[in-house]
Amino acid sequence: MFTSDRLLFRGFEDRDVEHLYLMRNDFRVQRFITAEPVVPRPAKYKEFLKAQAEDSTIWFSIILKDTLDFVGQCSMKVSEPKNRDGTFGISMYSEFWGNGYGTGSIKIHDWIRV
Repeated sequence: MFTSDRLLFRGFEDRDVEHLYLMRNDFRVQRFITAEPVVPRPAKYKEFLKAQAEDSTIWFSIILKDTLDFVGQCSMKVSEPKNRDGTFGISMYSEFWGNGYGTGSIKIHDWIRV
C-alpha cells in the first residue's frame, strides 16, 4: 500500500467491483473513459471490470485517507513490453473531481518503474 497526504493506494479487492460498476454507470464518468456510446451497463459488465483490474500490470484503488471512501482507480497495463507500449487510466466518482486527487494519483506512478 502506498499513501499520500490525503489518499491511500491499495491493490484491487473483489469489493471494488461494485464501486467500479456504479462509477462506470455514471454518464459523467463514462463519457471520459470510453469512445463507445454512453449507455447503462448491464450487471454482467462487473465480470469485465474485475478481469480488467486483475489483468492490469499495475492497479491501485484510490481511497480517501480520512474517511476510507472509495474515490476511484488508477491503472497501467503494458501491452507490448518490447516497444514500451501500454495504456494508463484513471477514473473517479464525479463527486471527487476538482480536489487534486487525480493529480495525486498520477504522481504515485513516479515511484514505480515498470
